[in-house]
Amino acid sequence: MPTPFGSSVTPADEEIIKRVGEVAQKKGWKMAQVSLIWLRSKGAIPITGVNSVGRVEEAVTLRDKVLTEDDLAYLEEPYMPKPVVGHF
Repeated sequence: MPTPFGSSVTPADEEIIKRVGEVAQKKGWKMAQVSLIWLRSKGAIPITGVNSVGRVEEAVTLRDKVLTEDDLAYLEEPYMPKPVVGHF
């Protein structure tokens, strides 16, 4: 079912989510940490909302975490580009 922001979750999206979970479990991290570290590996500096001391402490631990080239390739392999929605 399409969302207001574009297409729905695709099989490729589901596979990526599954792989994020696998990498997180393998490393003993949370899925959010894997996602944020992946963003950082692309040159992004994610700004996360922190609404508790625990979230701040979790964010601080990111500085010591890295994904290997194999991890990055595994996470990115099923990616399928989506069309831009709402722009002409």
